Amino acid sequence: MKTKLFIFSLILIFSCGQPKFVLDSREVTFRQLLEHVENEQQHIQSLQAVSRITIDSKEFSGHFFAHILYRQSDSLLITVDGLFGFDVGNLFIGRDRFIFYNQLSNKFYNGSVQDFKAKRFMQFPVSISDLANIFLAKENFTIFKIIDYSIQQNSFYIDAQNGDLNYKIWIDNYTGHISKVNAYKFDQILYTREYGDFIKLDGIYFPRKITMVQPEESQAVAIYYTELKLNKEINRNKFEIKISDQAQQIDLSVYQENTTQE
Repeated sequence: MKTKLFIFSLILIFSCGQPKFVLDSREVTFRQLLEHVENEQQHIQSLQAVSRITIDSKEFSGHFFAHILYRQSDSLLITVDGLFGFDVGNLFIGRDRFIFYNQLSNKFYNGSVQDFKAKRFMQFPVSISDLANIFLAKENFTIFKIIDYSIQQNSFYIDAQNGDLNYKIWIDNYTGHISKVNAYKFDQILYTREYGDFIKLDGIYFPRKITMVQPEESQAVAIYYTELKLNKEINRNKFEIKISDQAQQIDLSVYQENTTQE
């Protein structure tokens, strides 16, 4: 009888057709929740998508479409479309180097990912090092202290602290995915990220809608996937960027070295 009860409990917690977890913080620990979220994120081996992106900031407000290609731990290619479907820019991020081709100015940039991970792509209010995470709906947490762990409506709520950073995290009971994150530093909110309009692909739930707001910088970005494929084979040739022979090439690594020497 005990064995049957144990199996039934596992079915309730991990069944794909039912809510991911039992809404009881005594039955499911916060560590189990975060391990589950991390495992789901690691399950994404590749992504092919078309997204509508809206940006609102002091420097730029508008929207555009972008094609996204991603291979786990290898490559990310973002192709931004302008009017009438013409490419505006291409950004490739590999393990060590990145390439950015701005077709409007006909300039071709390349450099070290490590040296320029804090730089931004066009008017996108996210650093290069964080681009893959936001398009993949990933959150990386190194949590040292749990302040609170409870149930709020249909979500698990975690209040956690890492040094002078504080996170408020909501994990949806049905999808098993993070639905909202607030990040604070000394009680000042750094950003809010929200995930919604989930679709089930390859056995996992993935949000078609991703929003991020940074109040202090007066920046907001919204991503909505109009087409989405997960874990389908991607030909390496699709990551190639065709660059005009007349494009001006700029090696950002060399540029940074010269700037440092000056």
